Amino acid sequence: MIHDAPTNSFHRLSYYVDGDYLSEYLQIERIGRGFIPAAENPWNGLTRGDINTYVFQYTISGTGTLRIGKTVTKINPGQAFAVIIPSNHEYYLDSRDEKWEILYIILRGEWARHLFQKIIGSIGHVLDIAESSRLIQLLEDMYKRIKQRKVKDVFEASYLAYLFIMEFYRVSLDIIPETYPALVRRALEIIRSEYSRLDIEALACELKVSKAHLIRTFSRQIGMPPGQYLIRTRLKHAITLLLSSNRSLDEIASVVGVASGNYLGKMLRRHLGMSTDEYRRKQSITPIHKLADIMDEERDYT
Repeated sequence: MIHDAPTNSFHRLSYYVDGDYLSEYLQIERIGRGFIPAAENPWNGLTRGDINTYVFQYTISGTGTLRIGKTVTKINPGQAFAVIIPSNHEYYLDSRDEKWEILYIILRGEWARHLFQKIIGSIGHVLDIAESSRLIQLLEDMYKRIKQRKVKDVFEASYLAYLFIMEFYRVSLDIIPETYPALVRRALEIIRSEYSRLDIEALACELKVSKAHLIRTFSRQIGMPPGQYLIRTRLKHAITLLLSSNRSLDEIASVVGVASGNYLGKMLRRHLGMSTDEYRRKQSITPIHKLADIMDEERDYT
């Protein structure tokens, strides 16, 4: 059942059903959109009642304040934050700020716990993300569907929660944590933008470090050498092109920087466990971060 709680400035929607066993795994607790009034009390992660829930909140306009422990951060338009309840945090509209227009979702369940912990551990609590991004547009669409009573049962609600958390996780994988060493951050930026023309010698030269130092520092932080990361980046883009276009393997290989379509086909078959034609028919994307270890001939890139 959807519980509608409109106020003068805000619209909150809660979704729950007695005996909803899916909430043990992943379910929507609440979703909402509107303006937070200055008079509203801070949401404190240690005193609020909705424990074992997971909050994602996006700023549409205005500015809010987030405190994590002793660290206070302004949350501006185009920024979102993620927090776990209970934890030592609070968020609120500061009396010096005029308004805070937000879009948020609160999830519950074991899968939400696992992925929120993983995401926050990787990129922190705050992220920059455009309102036009797929994640925020998905959240907008979810809010509208629930508000219009188009979500009919717990299965559809859990499905929407799954879509959101998977897209949030995908976005987090593309964010380079600020805690990474400057060398690793810059190496990742270059690989992601110039993967099609790059080799490790050129990368080390551009970074003005030795190849050995680059491999050692990168591997310590990322858990794989830069050459392996480069190959995985090429495969990721190759798979995207494979599913989103009718380009031949030779054309895709040329775009992503692999020597030939024949070699790219062998790489993809090894990692996907099927031919590219079969994969196109099935239209099911294997997560790149779960690809098998790079084979011996591919390690030559390092």
